[in-house]
Order: sequence, then C-alpha cells, then structure tokens
Amino acid sequence: MFPTKIRIQENFSEQYTLEITSNMMAVNAIMKSLTRIRWDLNIIKVKEDFVELRLILLEHTLVEANNPLIKEIARLTSTFSRMYNELHLVIDHGGTILEILNMPAILAKWQLIKTELSEIAKSTPEIKDIIVLNDSIFTNH
Repeated sequence: MFPTKIRIQENFSEQYTLEITSNMMAVNAIMKSLTRIRWDLNIIKVKEDFVELRLILLEHTLVEANNPLIKEIARLTSTFSRMYNELHLVIDHGGTILEILNMPAILAKWQLIKTELSEIAKSTPEIKDIIVLNDSIFTNH
C-alpha cells in the first residue's frame, strides 16, 4: 500500500529515470518496446500545508520498438509530453495539485502542439478527437 502522505521535509533537487518495458500481444502481432523517461525534480518550498515544486522533463525517448504502430504512438505521446515538460506546481502533502503556477506557459504550448496534431490528423483522423477533447479542457481553464 502506498503512503497517504508525501513526506518531504526540506528543499532538494534530484533527477529520476523511469524505463518502461512493454511486451504485448495485439491480434496476431507481438509488440515490444522500451521507453526511457527522465525528470529533474526541484523542491522549492516545503510548508506545513503544501509543497512548491518544479518538475522538468529531461528526456522521453523510445529506445526500442519492433512495430511501426508503437513508433507512431510514441511520436504522438512525445508531442503531448512537450506540453507538460515543465511544471511548476503547488501540491498538498497527499499529492493533490493545489495550483499550477505556470499555466500560461502550458496554454501557449498547447496552441503550438494543437497545430502539430492537426497536421498529424490529416493522415490519422482519430487524432481529431484527442485535439477536440484537449482543446475543451484548456478552453474551460
């Protein structure tokens, strides 16, 4: 069971790496991949009620893939991850986001990414639904 509280007691800066190995069967094709994601976490302020932090995405790389579909999904995921590659947040000690301090930057990135996704959607129409969903989320911010 995971702890219900984040136990950060002082400011610090650290880098973390997550490697995701995927091995799945889709219809009659085995799809394997290895993805590496690296972050830089900087705890700026620790108070009784909240923690202020900055989380920077350093790398989001598809290291290995044996199927072109995985490469296309990785390209789409990488495009989306650029929108959130820099987060400046205030969270409570349970991990709930209380405030997004760099929302203007995220909204500006969405406008650029939406343009890129619109180009991809010309060859992959299913992406249009993703654009509409995210656009409604950011429009209602």
